[in-house]
Amino acid sequence: MEIIYKYKIPVSPDHLKRFKLYIPYDAEILSVQLQGGKPVIWAKLETQEQSVERTFVIYGTGIEIMRGDCGYDLVDCELNYVGAWQQPPYVWHLFEEIC
Repeated sequence: MEIIYKYKIPVSPDHLKRFKLYIPYDAEILSVQLQGGKPVIWAKLETQEQSVERTFVIYGTGIEIMRGDCGYDLVDCELNYVGAWQQPPYVWHLFEEIC
């Protein structure tokens, strides 16, 4: 069965935040927005598909997009843009790491 599911995005006062979510590999991320003042991801997925660990990273506007930060070797990783949301005074940008 195909459904749209919501995933909460953990946030911190840091300008860089890496986190993992368990989402089916082929889930289509539809949107990232605030709901009730908290950022969430909406994704379309098949309920029968097994979830896998997927890694995301948040950057604030004006923050350098770095490779190999936080102890991770990201030289061979791509960052796929997911979306952005405004949470004054900040604008946050969400990427998925594809390694």
